[in-house]
Amino acid sequence: MAPVQDAGAWRLPVADGDGSRFRPGLSILTLGYSALDTVELAALARPLLEDIANRFKAAASLSTREGTSMLYLQRCEAGDAYLRLNVRVGSEVPIISSGTGWAYLAGLPAAQRKQVMQECRKADPALYRNAEKPALAAIADFGRDGYVTNVDTFFPGLTTVSIPLAMEPVPYVLICTSASSVFAPTAVREEAGQALIAAAKQLRPIVERLAAD
Repeated sequence: MAPVQDAGAWRLPVADGDGSRFRPGLSILTLGYSALDTVELAALARPLLEDIANRFKAAASLSTREGTSMLYLQRCEAGDAYLRLNVRVGSEVPIISSGTGWAYLAGLPAAQRKQVMQECRKADPALYRNAEKPALAAIADFGRDGYVTNVDTFFPGLTTVSIPLAMEPVPYVLICTSASSVFAPTAVREEAGQALIAAAKQLRPIVERLAAD
């Protein structure tokens, strides 16, 4: 599996103090209004993500696509979360092997999904061979459940529940990751999925407003 990577500083909002507020880093200003919109969305999403993280002893996050990876824009961890994966704002995970990537793929039209998966295969053929089957199964389950689940597939001991928040003009995904023991009951995974769906309903009007500005 490709390692979690840190994104370059030019992509990142800068945390103030304890990380409860964000401001754009100096170089992010060169990216224009779309980058500033992302910073605003990450800040506005934080209270919702904190609530979800606390409910499920989890980390709750907002991500977007960056090449053949998913880039974390916001991440909130519960004080009692039991996580063995060092992911933070600016980290990247591969689309093809991560729950957040699978939710992104699930939100795409079929033709675009096929194109992105071909890009993932070209970027890392070995990883793609291992990940294609579980990724396609998770995408199929999204049509039934309304959320995507990744149980122990590439991050042993961790389960991720995720949903696509928006695909246009910028793709965003909401993620909740906790110990697999927490998410072992189907009812708890369903509860987490519904919590993400409820958060998405609150955030989509913000995404639409930012896109229209």
